[in-house]
Amino acid sequence: MEKARKLVMEIVSRYALPIIYTIVIVRLIIVTYMPEEETKYTLICLTAICLLFALFEWLKKRKIFRGVVYMALFVLAVFIFTRLLSSGYQSSRTSYEDWFYVDTQTIGQIDDYFHGTLIFLTFFLTSIVYYFTIIRYRASGTLLAMLYPLFMYAKRADVIPPFDLTVMITVFMALMVH
Repeated sequence: MEKARKLVMEIVSRYALPIIYTIVIVRLIIVTYMPEEETKYTLICLTAICLLFALFEWLKKRKIFRGVVYMALFVLAVFIFTRLLSSGYQSSRTSYEDWFYVDTQTIGQIDDYFHGTLIFLTFFLTSIVYYFTIIRYRASGTLLAMLYPLFMYAKRADVIPPFDLTVMITVFMALMVH
C-alpha cells in the first residue's frame, strides 16, 4: 500500500503542474471561441491532455517508435484540422482567418473551425509543454506555449480576463519554481 501511495505521489508531483498549465492555456482558447460551452470542452480537453501525457510517457523509452507514433499523431491532427477547415468553409463561406481574428458576435460561430482549432492546438500545446517540462526542461520553451493565447487575444484586439491571466502566470511561475 505504501509503495502504491509513493508511486501516485511521484506521478502527481511530476505531471500535475504541466497538465494544469496546459489546460489553463487551452481553456483560454475555449473561452475565446466557445464561452457558452466552456465546461464541456475543458473537461474533454483535460481528458485528451492526460491521455497524451500518458502516451508520451509510455513512448519515452521507445526512441524510434516514439518518433513514428508522434509523427502519425501530428499528421492525423493536421488531417482532421484541414478537413474541418474545409467543411467549415463549405458551410459558412467565411474564411478561417476572418473567423479566427474577428469577434464571434460579428462573424458568427462556426463549429467546424472551433473543433479543428481545438483539436490541433490541444495536441500542439500538449506536445510543447510535455517536451519542455518533462523531456528537456526549458523555461523559454514553456513560455512560448503561454504566449499563444496572448498573441491570439492581441490579434483580436480583445482583453484577457484579469483572473485568467493571473491564473496562467501563477501556474507558469509555479511550474518554473517546481
